[in-house]
Amino acid sequence: MNAAWELVVHGAAVDFFASRRLRERAELLDVLRRLTAHPNQRGDATEQDQTSRTLQIKQVGVWRITYWADHAVKELRVVRIERL
Repeated sequence: MNAAWELVVHGAAVDFFASRRLRERAELLDVLRRLTAHPNQRGDATEQDQTSRTLQIKQVGVWRITYWADHAVKELRVVRIERL
């Protein structure tokens, strides 16, 4: 993981993560660490949140991760995790 960037996972995404089986949590943690290591990568799609911020949506295997990079504080903020 890029030492300069921190991973921040928002409430609903934490709940989703915690509800997964151990094996899925390990897989998700690997995906999240890879995203954090490359915070500037573009997602496969984008959407706007209620503040008009552009969110990146990245699909990795069966997982869809919605996030944005907060450059001011060097945090990758995960707002949603879904299983396809």
